[in-house]
Amino acid sequence: MCLSNQPGPRPLPVPRAQALISDVQAIENIYRTLLAAYGNWGPGTLADISAIIAATGRSIVAVEAITADMIEDAVTGWPIAHIQANQVTGYVRQLLDGGILVELYTRDQRAGRQLRVTLDGHLLHGPPPTSSTPAAEAR
Repeated sequence: MCLSNQPGPRPLPVPRAQALISDVQAIENIYRTLLAAYGNWGPGTLADISAIIAATGRSIVAVEAITADMIEDAVTGWPIAHIQANQVTGYVRQLLDGGILVELYTRDQRAGRQLRVTLDGHLLHGPPPTSSTPAAEAR
């Protein structure tokens, strides 16, 4: 079983400021849990590890793989940025009038409900982010 099979993000069971154990203690406890199972890891092991992580005040969420590459416009030959993040596909291209077009497509309703779009820090679409790392900080 992998973490992505777990239900979506949940509220933190314990606020980080009131964590029951430290991150270091959690790593030690996870290590002991994995050793105790002698390689027979299953849903019970994952549940134990989830409980350890929850005691630190952290939550478990599925992390999306995000890829980006460049493709070429068939008419103009200009570059188009292509971004793929699981159920969301995005394209960023320059238009003939000099403007920039950002297109986002979702593959299902759940992805559409979870999609958040901001422009210069202002939310244009979707629910407010619960936490984020601005692109400038991520570089």
